[in-house]
Amino acid sequence: HENVSGFYRVSVYFIVKVLFDIIPLRTIPVVIMSCIVYFSTGLNPGAQHFLLFMLTLLCTTLAGAALCFLASAMVREFAMAQIILALVCILMMLFGGFLISFDSIGPWLHWAQHFSFFKYALSALYINEFKDRQFCDSNRTYCVTGDHFLQDQQIHFREDWDFWQNHVALLVYACGLLTLAYIQLRYMKKTP
Repeated sequence: HENVSGFYRVSVYFIVKVLFDIIPLRTIPVVIMSCIVYFSTGLNPGAQHFLLFMLTLLCTTLAGAALCFLASAMVREFAMAQIILALVCILMMLFGGFLISFDSIGPWLHWAQHFSFFKYALSALYINEFKDRQFCDSNRTYCVTGDHFLQDQQIHFREDWDFWQNHVALLVYACGLLTLAYIQLRYMKKTP
């Protein structure tokens, strides 16, 4: 309504909405939650692993927020947007390796994993936690390496780029969805 009345342009609204949504509502909770979860669950020790964990969660949150922006820009009814988002998120969890392993997905649907931001987030978190680590039972009679687990999950982890490509994919995903949301807002029919 403010745009139709000429108070401000869509671009100003969108930039302010994104900035004030990302900083207070996305970044601060991720930092707080990362501090609580990471140290209370005993994940891979070290400041570098903690910061990479927090970065991965932040990139995942940005991708999720961008998806929500797009859904709210496309659908006028709040209930319908929630239904669409729930369906999309369940499909992304299913094909992203969160609910079932990649082996369980048939070859004819294997391509769908590349559209799931959960795949990239999970891969980055797995690499950060399991790469070059060894896990043994209490009396050290049976040990397994984290690298073996990553191979079983079909996650590429040998090179540094194997880790960073997940973050690049999450940021491209977020930027692409934000661009689509802006285009949708820019060209939607304006009614007073």
